[in-house]
Amino acid sequence: MIARAHGLIDLHVHTTYSDGVLTPEAVVRRARSLGIGTLAITDHDSILAIPEARQAGEEADVFVLPGVELSTHFRDGEVHLLGYFATLDDIAPVSALCETLLASRRDRLCSMIEALRREGVDLDPNDVLPEPPASPARPHLARALLAGGHASSVREVYERWIGPHCDAYVGKTRVELHRAVSAIHEAGGVAVLAHPGKRYGESELDELVDEGLDGIEVYHSRQPRRISKRLRGYAMARGLLITGGSDFHGSVTGDHGLDLGASTQPRHDFEALVEALARRSGSSDALEAALAASETDGA
Repeated sequence: MIARAHGLIDLHVHTTYSDGVLTPEAVVRRARSLGIGTLAITDHDSILAIPEARQAGEEADVFVLPGVELSTHFRDGEVHLLGYFATLDDIAPVSALCETLLASRRDRLCSMIEALRREGVDLDPNDVLPEPPASPARPHLARALLAGGHASSVREVYERWIGPHCDAYVGKTRVELHRAVSAIHEAGGVAVLAHPGKRYGESELDELVDEGLDGIEVYHSRQPRRISKRLRGYAMARGLLITGGSDFHGSVTGDHGLDLGASTQPRHDFEALVEALARRSGSSDALEAALAASETDGA
């Protein structure tokens, strides 16, 4: 039985352990102040913020669901994959993937810094790379370029210096989608397609689901309602889990200043997620205290 909810549910949140600007503790405090009772920490290629966030959650009466957002590859494109877990007890398969991806992220940013140097922009890597164990990402480089006066806006940073079509851009190392899904399942978790938007038609979604996806992030802060409606219909027809979240970063990361709770998870969909996690992990006791859902049931 899931405990009675006392707040909103946001299942897509980033911290300073990847490319957010708030520490796990600060994220939890912010969530509490906004009436969010259930939060999933889903840092990019990192699960290291979760113990700190869960400790803060216990103190603030906010339930923190362990999660991660993995950079994966399928066919010719990148697919972001959300993993959710009942506990961190069997997380080793996902942890190993994260270690590989974290190392490649540092190498990537160093390569981009070197490419910028060839373009006449001299940045000290020590001023760009976050302190370990944070997950390096382009927003760290964007902040350094802004601070150094090399651009006047976030948009200019990405259009002029570090966007995909720029000379200094270096692509990410990604794991194959099926490998990431398998690692999440082996760790007792569920695998959810992140922020699909209008990128995928039904046939493309079918191909991704055939790789073992358990669900789709139907609700997202930058996704029009008409898209969410279409995705919800697809997920229900295929018997998939439905999730949602703000994708909060709180910084120059493309979230356009959207706050925690900008998109939330309906109660009944979250209950289905919890039940799936209990079945997959065999750890129903770990989810018994989930302060899961919302008396303000909106998305």
